[in-house]
Amino acid sequence: MEFEMDELNQHECMTTMSGLIKHMQRNEITPKVEEGVTPQDLPPWMKFLHTKLGNPSTQLNIRLFIAKLIVNSEEVFRPYAKFWIGPILQLVVSGNNGGTGIHYMVVETVVTLLSWSSIATPTELAKDEILANRLLEFLMTHAFHEKKAVFRHNLEIIKTVLECWKDCLSIPYKVIYHGFSGTDPDKKDNSVGIQLLGLAVANNFPPFDPKCGINSDRSIPDSETSTTMAAMPSPSAALSTN
Repeated sequence: MEFEMDELNQHECMTTMSGLIKHMQRNEITPKVEEGVTPQDLPPWMKFLHTKLGNPSTQLNIRLFIAKLIVNSEEVFRPYAKFWIGPILQLVVSGNNGGTGIHYMVVETVVTLLSWSSIATPTELAKDEILANRLLEFLMTHAFHEKKAVFRHNLEIIKTVLECWKDCLSIPYKVIYHGFSGTDPDKKDNSVGIQLLGLAVANNFPPFDPKCGINSDRSIPDSETSTTMAAMPSPSAALSTN
């Protein structure tokens, strides 16, 4: 088995564990799930991992290891996606998820969840919806990066989250507002708010919500909003900016 050799994949147990999980699937030690069928329970071995990952008191390195195990063997965990959305989201949005900002483990776990969106989304459980909205706020808060390629990639992830999970999401307008309210002319991070607003509008979210808690005296007047939106590049153009 070949993995990208990041710190977690370099762990002496990762290759063996990933291989074992796939071996159990191939030999139907893990029950075969027919396409289109949603299992009502987890296999016993998977329940153990689920309990560990979902328990905040479990050591962080163990939860990260389990999350990476899921990423490496996502096709095995895919039929059980609805059970894993909550624990994985909880890890990502927790105060300590193994790094700062949108680091590689955040990207890998979120991409895995999004790849399961045809099978399960956070709409099935209220607590998962809450976690999904916390994820969106986290991603938007940390979207900006000095490296344009990283910034574009972060925007692409947010775009996909909005597209796949829009039925359970509310836009964190405060984050967007703060993303274009900077006053330092030497910084380019004001563009992040405009880009994020463009992504929201492109997915049929309104450009503003009176209930979002932003002081109306500080928000952009309607005439300025129209001008700003008219001048705003399309999300696809924003994502392809060099």
